[in-house]
Amino acid sequence: MLLIAIETPKTLIHPSITHFSPAFLSSSLSVLVKACLCCSLKRVVHKVEGNPQFLGHFSHGIAFISKNNNRLLASMSVDFSKNAKERPEPHNAEVIGSIPDWLQGTLVRNGPGIFSVGETSYDHWCDGMSFMNSFSIKNGKVTHRSRFLRSDTYNSNMTSNRIVVSEMGTMAYPDPSKNFIFKAITFLNHTVPDFTDNAASNIIKYGNDYYATSETNYIRKIDPFTLETLDKVDYMKFLPVNLVSSHPHYDREGSVYNVGTSIAEKAKTKYIFFKIPAVTEKDISFQSNGYTKPNYRRFVLPVRSDKGIAVGENMVTLKYTTATAVKQKEGRLECKAEVLCEGFELPRINYDFNGKKHQFIYGNIVEESVLSTQVTSSFRLSEENCWPSEPVFVPRPNGESEDDGVLLIAVINCIPGQSGFLLILDGKTFKEVARAYVNTELHRDMHGFFIPHAK
Repeated sequence: MLLIAIETPKTLIHPSITHFSPAFLSSSLSVLVKACLCCSLKRVVHKVEGNPQFLGHFSHGIAFISKNNNRLLASMSVDFSKNAKERPEPHNAEVIGSIPDWLQGTLVRNGPGIFSVGETSYDHWCDGMSFMNSFSIKNGKVTHRSRFLRSDTYNSNMTSNRIVVSEMGTMAYPDPSKNFIFKAITFLNHTVPDFTDNAASNIIKYGNDYYATSETNYIRKIDPFTLETLDKVDYMKFLPVNLVSSHPHYDREGSVYNVGTSIAEKAKTKYIFFKIPAVTEKDISFQSNGYTKPNYRRFVLPVRSDKGIAVGENMVTLKYTTATAVKQKEGRLECKAEVLCEGFELPRINYDFNGKKHQFIYGNIVEESVLSTQVTSSFRLSEENCWPSEPVFVPRPNGESEDDGVLLIAVINCIPGQSGFLLILDGKTFKEVARAYVNTELHRDMHGFFIPHAK
């Protein structure tokens, strides 16, 4: 597993609302298993410098390199077959290092935590019932707690001691004794928009309230500090949407922007009218088809004349890029992109730069990548059986640069019974600032939200 930051000149390359590549979604556990290669790992941290003309280069990287795939697959199998254990009361973590005085707040993370109920099990990792973790940082100390989301789905499943609510990859039958025809009718009825409220994907904010969310029309309000489950909210009562992204964007005024899908009744055509706010600054450029392209790419267009250039010749002569522009017949060019980073997942940025020109994107890679830049410094630290979560960037108040802050990364230890920890890295140097051992098992999750506190 490689945790990296991508640095580009200040262009508007933006992770948008993309969080998983289609390979992750379409191949069920195949990519997830690959992403969970977590035994016998080394962490390798690099600071790299690229050619100043290079449009996109890697500035920092943390590599989690596997040595034994069979043990890793076994680890993933164990993780998917066991349920998490909640610890709702706050417990003090053991802090090693020194947490910056300005870092005050709570990181809330969300992801699947229950994979079997009674004798029934989910068929897809993403279907597991929501399990939330919080790391509260105050005056250099860290407290941790965890809770299951008490959704209607959770309550129904636990009351029945079996999975009775269908999920994305798991069809549930409330009465398993019914015959095939009844099950077929149940399956067809599942296409009607009445979805689960198992909000196991992300934590989002509306106004001053926080919600656990997946990508159905239901979200669950939570107390982000105690992790208690509060109100159930149905988007359909406010917006005509059945499926909603779990990755909204927030502007500087606090407005929330999101995308969703509306399923027309009985397959009828339905027209939706919407307004687009006026653009007051330069237009924002988004990566094309973010959901269908798991890698960040760039193209190079030659500006010189093609006179004297033979058909089939590459017109890009720059030494610092592998992108090509090959002359074709009738004066056409066939451009092939340079992949900046293979398999880049879970992208995050310094959100103070959302919608603005920015240079750094932080995320995970499922395997070590070769960086076409010059390594200027590095350090190695042996780290056995660990798996890093999505990196969350927290900017330093009144910071002087885009990367002036820290990264918060929940690190899962794959050995049963071993403590996970919260890793804090310097945003500029990628050196370890501190870590906080929570004295409990952490589980693989999806996304997190940092809530700053006033000192």
